[in-house]
Amino acid sequence: IEATIGDNSWSLVESNLTQLGFENFVHYSFVDAEDVSCAAMVFVRSKNKVNDKYIVTAIYRGTSSDADIISDIKSQILDGFYEAGAEASGKLHDYVRSQDDLNKENTTLFIIGHSYGAANASLVAINSTDLADRDSIFCYTIAAPNYDRYGLTGDGMKMFTFYSTEDIVPQVPVGPTLDKTGGEIIYDRFDIKKNHPEQYERFLRVYKHFRHRDYDKDFDFMSDEFTLAQKSSEDERRIDEDLFRVHMTYTYIALILSEYPDDFIDSYIGKSEVPEA
Repeated sequence: IEATIGDNSWSLVESNLTQLGFENFVHYSFVDAEDVSCAAMVFVRSKNKVNDKYIVTAIYRGTSSDADIISDIKSQILDGFYEAGAEASGKLHDYVRSQDDLNKENTTLFIIGHSYGAANASLVAINSTDLADRDSIFCYTIAAPNYDRYGLTGDGMKMFTFYSTEDIVPQVPVGPTLDKTGGEIIYDRFDIKKNHPEQYERFLRVYKHFRHRDYDKDFDFMSDEFTLAQKSSEDERRIDEDLFRVHMTYTYIALILSEYPDDFIDSYIGKSEVPEA
């Protein structure tokens, strides 16, 4: 998800997903935020069946530019992301129905997203029970803000959202009908650092593997697409960079992988190649 920013973003994602056995790529608003109605998204399907079913994967990108921020805020204020989720759901339905050999009985859905894209992904999952059986719908989101489900639930689905106590995005917007659905996996980096030093060391190793920089010194990654990155005050930019750093998927994946033992981390880092940040 994090690799979807930059001039080579699409070719990188297409290459990685091809290696994983996917084909029939379709993407919307991917390189730029071409409209302000829904998150950028990618749809792919597996070439072959896995456990007697084809896999359809839907990926929803988080905020990556000022235009995306406008879309994000607009969706929060107007309807708790519901309109954006409905549009994203419609595009996934169009994609699945364009694949002549797919039907509800032979399809597994994997739906993932980060931040603004996580809210979209969650709403897409609970609106996709006509595309796959409930027990064949998997939704994994990172740092999802609260959203309005309009009475819908993820009962029977494998829905999980990962978020950090440092991150303000999963705590907003606030309202009587706004919440999340599915299991919540919550990380407290400060608690890990204080009480689980070996796990924290694994977190630092994985983060540095992704970013090629130490976590505590990583303050210059904000894309030029953001007006925030152009602030003249170094102190102001440092605060904004820190807020973005705790929200990045790099940070979340490092927190998730830190729960695995050292030998797994050694194997993971040794086998995976990450382009220079």
